[in-house]
Amino acid sequence: MKIEFIYVGKTTESYLKEGIALYRKRLSNYIGCDEIVLAPSSSKIREKVVAEESESILSRIAARDFVVLLDERGKE
Repeated sequence: MKIEFIYVGKTTESYLKEGIALYRKRLSNYIGCDEIVLAPSSSKIREKVVAEESESILSRIAARDFVVLLDERGKE
């Protein structure tokens, strides 16, 4: 089993980079993990950005994969 972190765009904030590195280091002691950074859409139209980035993410997910979505507006 392997965990893949898939997200759009590079993380620019240093505290986020440090947190991601620490989390991956801890996880790697127990399970393999990869980080997949997808290029953001170049469109200026929000609906088109969402559609393009969604398609990019979905193309990386297999039907047998277990998916966990993290959303900044999500609830705990």
